[in-house]
Amino acid sequence: MNKKLLIFIVALIVILIALWVVFNNTAQAPSDVGNIDHNQATTTQGVKWFTYKNEKFGFELSYPETWQVSEDPKFPVINVYKKDETDKPPFTIHSPATAIAIFPEGLGTEGPQSETRQVDITFAGNTTKGVEFLLKNGSVWGTFIPVPNGPKNKGWSEYAFVWSGTQVKDSTAQCIRDGKVIREGVCEIGAETMDAQSIVSGNINEDDRKTQEDILRTFKFNI
Repeated sequence: MNKKLLIFIVALIVILIALWVVFNNTAQAPSDVGNIDHNQATTTQGVKWFTYKNEKFGFELSYPETWQVSEDPKFPVINVYKKDETDKPPFTIHSPATAIAIFPEGLGTEGPQSETRQVDITFAGNTTKGVEFLLKNGSVWGTFIPVPNGPKNKGWSEYAFVWSGTQVKDSTAQCIRDGKVIREGVCEIGAETMDAQSIVSGNINEDDRKTQEDILRTFKFNI
């Protein structure tokens, strides 16, 4: 065999192997965060649930096999989201994805514009005042849970919170004041819209919403 041809074939094989390794590492990165034992799982109604443990911030939660976990140290934020989600993490309170976002150190941002109500939420063994974000039809599409009682020795700030948002399909919004539409879309910040409220219409996947609630119920501190 020609020496140059042999060198070309060997080089091509090396490149293909390198690409295969990079592709596989990239594809597995979101769910393989080093704190999940895939050999241990519980099965509920035919669906496997795995337990994610975060040693740095001292908490754990469980999630179904059709979901995955991603860590981003920049915020930091821990996301739990569906495997078929087309957007890429990290997800925040303003991301349109169906995802749970855990911010142990908080995140300076305003909440989405939508009708809201305050509710008592039991989370990680504590009862706190949370905020639910509502669609016009009354469905809850988002939940904001402050976590002021997180373990300070594990880096939890007094501004820590958990956000659970469900993607709203066919979303539209109106800015309403005194029962009248001021403008289409969310309300602009300003004196002319004082006391106005953004009313969001659309639809969510109720099964996804229930799964998010089930995941949040498994959250606990494990220090």
